[in-house]
Amino acid sequence: MKSMAIMQILLQATLPVALSISASVRAAELSQSTRSVDKDNTSPYSAQMTQTATALSSGNVSAASANMASGYAGDSVEKWLSQFGTARVQLNVDDKGNWDDSAIDFLAPLYDSKKAMLFTQLGLRAPDDRVTGNFGLGVRTFYSENWMFGANVFFDDDFTGDNRRIGLGGEAWTNYLKLSANTYLGTTDWHSSRDFDDYYEKPADGFDVRAEGYLPAYPQLGAKVMYEQYYGDKVALFDKDDLQSNPSAITVGMSYTPVPLITAAVDYRRGQDSMDETHFGINFRYNFGQTLSQQLSSSEVQNLRSLAGSRYDLVERNNEIVLQYKQKKQADAVANMLLTTVKDNSPADGVAANTVTVRATTSDGTPVRNAVISWSIIGGAQKTATGSTASDAQLSAESGVTDGNGNASVNITSKTAGQVTVQATSGDISGTAATTFVQSVGSLNLTLTQNNSPADGSGQNAGEVTVKDINGNVMSGVAINWSVNNDAKVVASDVQTNAQGKASVHYTNTKAGAVTLTASAAGKTASVNSAFVSQSEVSNVTVTTTTNNAQANNSATNAAQALVTDGNGQPMANASVTWSISGSATASLSSAATVTTNAQGMATVTVKDSVAETVTIVANAGGKSGSSSAIFTQTAATNILLTVQQNNATADGVSTNAVQAKVTDGSGQPVANTAVSWSVGGSAKATSAVTVNTNADGIATLSLSDSVAESVNVNASANGAQGQATVTFVPTISSVFVAVTANNALADGTSANTFRATVTSPSGQPVANASVAWSLSSSTASATTTLNATTDASGIATLSVTDTVAESVTATAKAGSAQGQATATFNPAAVEVSSVTVTIPGNNQPANGSATNQAQALVTDVNNQPLANVQLVWSITGSATVNATTPLSVTTDSNGIATLRFTDTVGESVTVTATAGGKQGQATATFASAAFGPLVIELEHGSNTEAINVATVRDGLELTVDAYPGMAEGDQITASFKVTGVVDPDSPGGTLLPDITLPVHTVMASEVGQPIVLTFDGDGLLGFQGETTVLTGTGTAIVVRPSTQQQISDSTSRVFDTW
Repeated sequence: MKSMAIMQILLQATLPVALSISASVRAAELSQSTRSVDKDNTSPYSAQMTQTATALSSGNVSAASANMASGYAGDSVEKWLSQFGTARVQLNVDDKGNWDDSAIDFLAPLYDSKKAMLFTQLGLRAPDDRVTGNFGLGVRTFYSENWMFGANVFFDDDFTGDNRRIGLGGEAWTNYLKLSANTYLGTTDWHSSRDFDDYYEKPADGFDVRAEGYLPAYPQLGAKVMYEQYYGDKVALFDKDDLQSNPSAITVGMSYTPVPLITAAVDYRRGQDSMDETHFGINFRYNFGQTLSQQLSSSEVQNLRSLAGSRYDLVERNNEIVLQYKQKKQADAVANMLLTTVKDNSPADGVAANTVTVRATTSDGTPVRNAVISWSIIGGAQKTATGSTASDAQLSAESGVTDGNGNASVNITSKTAGQVTVQATSGDISGTAATTFVQSVGSLNLTLTQNNSPADGSGQNAGEVTVKDINGNVMSGVAINWSVNNDAKVVASDVQTNAQGKASVHYTNTKAGAVTLTASAAGKTASVNSAFVSQSEVSNVTVTTTTNNAQANNSATNAAQALVTDGNGQPMANASVTWSISGSATASLSSAATVTTNAQGMATVTVKDSVAETVTIVANAGGKSGSSSAIFTQTAATNILLTVQQNNATADGVSTNAVQAKVTDGSGQPVANTAVSWSVGGSAKATSAVTVNTNADGIATLSLSDSVAESVNVNASANGAQGQATVTFVPTISSVFVAVTANNALADGTSANTFRATVTSPSGQPVANASVAWSLSSSTASATTTLNATTDASGIATLSVTDTVAESVTATAKAGSAQGQATATFNPAAVEVSSVTVTIPGNNQPANGSATNQAQALVTDVNNQPLANVQLVWSITGSATVNATTPLSVTTDSNGIATLRFTDTVGESVTVTATAGGKQGQATATFASAAFGPLVIELEHGSNTEAINVATVRDGLELTVDAYPGMAEGDQITASFKVTGVVDPDSPGGTLLPDITLPVHTVMASEVGQPIVLTFDGDGLLGFQGETTVLTGTGTAIVVRPSTQQQISDSTSRVFDTW
């Protein structure tokens, strides 16, 4: 066997070969349970073990589904690891949820050049519940044209089974072909097997030779062949249920790689004794140096098969340690077990543990290593001498394995006092040991039932303790030890607890002061402080300063202590002490002003101050007083921060900039009353004191002016701390010129017009760092940049303005006493009208030509928001006429509304249409028919007498048209008069005159609603010849409305006396 191994090493040295397979997935099912070995059989027997497949297993659909999911997870992990090298991750789960065959391998270059590469390869896997790690180092050389030769060494470690081996390997690769060989040498000797009882195990020595090739014309297809052999009896080459002697096997396989990211493979393995198995696999391979699209491109597979493309491929080898087994000799079995209680009598609290140790030996007394020990408690309880039981004992472990000295231990806890019997068993051999738990005290609760008794030797303080177990139950009969200090004496006490778990004590003292009372039981103690008080009057108050020299930052404190004693010099407890401060207006108490002395007659106080000074702390008690001095020291300034309060003053020698200094200590607190020294650079001069003390907030301020336009440094120092700030003086401003740099923006609230202000000095030079204040002439325009700007190095400040109204906006820039302005125009915004809605808020007016109906149009966008400043055109059907004061073409207001008023002279319904942005809206308005008539007239002659004669007829004849319903401006009235005949038969003479018709009278606006008088000329009447005494005449009036050609009329007749 050793000679064969040497041959393999020589083979690797002369022809290094290696096989790189993207993924090889094992899917054979093997049972993981361990069975006892029949000692009469020459080979161990165990249940078949299940070894999980990574993707597909022949005849196992559920495992195939699980492996598809785990393959995706493995691809994600590989993708991350491949940032650093080449990674292969196998996350294999079987149909029982076991992940035993999962594995991870990772190759990373340590040194990489064109001709050579030094690398390391790491691996981790857990076959058959054995966590196995692989660590390898290797070198690959590329000195020969189109060939790579390499060698590697690996160290494999089965952490779970304590098996280790060394692997030596060689590689020889070229385009489309990979050759490799590996030798495996075990480095651990025989030891107890974790797979079989009464068996040893160790790594088997062996080797394998591999070759893998691809078709140049079709690189997606690949084939491989491998021969492997291991040496020794009972070697588990295939699985541990089929142990063979010097087993060997040949594996052939094919693979298909459609794209570099995915490879599918099938392998057939056949060994001696007709052992064989078939593996199906799928692998996800990720290369960090390529994009995902490249790794999903079939054309990239060609590069993968080249020598350059496989440079970083993993070393292919058997990373699982093949084991060899042999049966133990009978003499090596456990024959004797000696149990010893190494820790006993722990409290029965369920936490403290007793410890029992077993020593397992063979029949000749040799310690047995790795013997499995089963622990148990016999009967679960054991009667003790007092009749109690330990029925709730717990073991720290139910089983264990002996170490190299044949020893194993277990811990036992219990919550009940008593004896526990522990048994250890290995095979047919067992032993027992007894261990005891004692009663456990859980807690002592000590309280004072009497305190502050007189310190006269007879006054008694008293205490009471309650004892409970760990479960909170009171414990009776527990022995209690009492103790007191400071010369106090116990005068009466209970030595053990009563049925309620209580015990009490009484004690006295002749000395005033504190006394500590202590109770002890079962290793636990409890204490409480009490006091005996003096019955005498206060004799003395002694004050001492216990903390001094605090900083005067109104936070740090000095402390003082007052001791109050009686006439015997004994401290007086519970004496009232009042504290006060003298000699300071700023110091204050930072603790209570009135306190009570403690058992030692002591009272304390703390004091703070904001001023460095010495103060007197005074304590008063019982008419007595004492005092002590305390010193507050100047707070050291550790930091000074300068901020510019006013900047960019004009360099006119008068205008000032201002700088503020804030002085703080190490804790960030302001330091008051600290001198700050100022200095300024350049041509600037201080206009305030250059040395000033900080105020209560730690602040000092400096003002300065300059006659030169420049930037100057301002420095401040205080107690060694320094700070600096820079201020700027700008030239005197002569003019501000404003120009429009962007114009004619849309008034959409977003598009902007821009203005530029150039500030210059009297010499025409630009003024940098000048403050410019902008203002706008429009209330709807808004600035999108600051209205308070500072000029840049070119003396320029800019302003950006938007508007929602189409208008002209004037921007004014003011700097110093100079200003300038410019005007920009905002054009109507292009909007998309979505809807035009027309309503008739004023309707049903009379059709009299003057009363108006009203229409209103609302214009909205796609978001149903009103659109302002939109052009809208009105149109009306029917005979309606638009009121001249309301245009037909209008613009919507800020609420998106346009209004139209219109009249009609005909009672009818008319359609009102509004058009805006290509959208229309309509509504119907109604005019009610107007009243017109009837007409009533009256006929009188001018003198208003009944007689018409030559004298009276000259006054004319009057026809009165009364105001009629619907009377309107523009109505036309035609009046006529006709003599119809002689009424008096006694006067038949004369002839009738022709009709008299007056010119048309048009009603004026002032006449509407008033009677209209029309007069016939008297001369016409005088043309009547004859002396007829009585005549008859008819007056007629006709009213015509030109717009509608409507007319009304009336006639009236009168008899006239004409002589």
